[in-house]
Amino acid sequence: MKQRVAIAVHIEAQPDFAKENHIDRLIWGKFGKSGFGLGLMLSMAAQYGIHATCFIDYAEHELYGEGWLDVGREILRRGHELQPSLSPKFLGDKFWRRYNLKPVNDFRHADLEQCRVGINYMLETHAGISSEKHIAYRSSYLPTYLPTYLPTYLLSSLGNG
Repeated sequence: MKQRVAIAVHIEAQPDFAKENHIDRLIWGKFGKSGFGLGLMLSMAAQYGIHATCFIDYAEHELYGEGWLDVGREILRRGHELQPSLSPKFLGDKFWRRYNLKPVNDFRHADLEQCRVGINYMLETHAGISSEKHIAYRSSYLPTYLPTYLPTYLLSSLGNG
């Protein structure tokens, strides 16, 4: 029987976890000349023929700009899978003002329109760097009505709904 290994990696660089150089320190693990972060993890997985599935928090694109999307591009370049995630607390007030919506930090306290805008942002950002359709979504913060709304909405974005 063939053994199977699944590795799922949630990619985020929360602002409170480093004073500066968030992507270099918290994603790539760069401290001085050494790198012990995601790059090493992906290299080790590839060395053993393991395909990693990485969930990138697209809200952090609002914090770190194009450099954040470069993390996703590097994951894809190395032949691993990239899937979307979204923590609305990282979108910021400016993001929500673009849509004339009240800022939300937690989808458990969001209304349907806030969820729709956040999910659309996540999916559009993902489509901007990956030609592969998403097949999964990672979130630990879902409002009570989303178990019916979110799967339907995400499935429709896959062309299955």
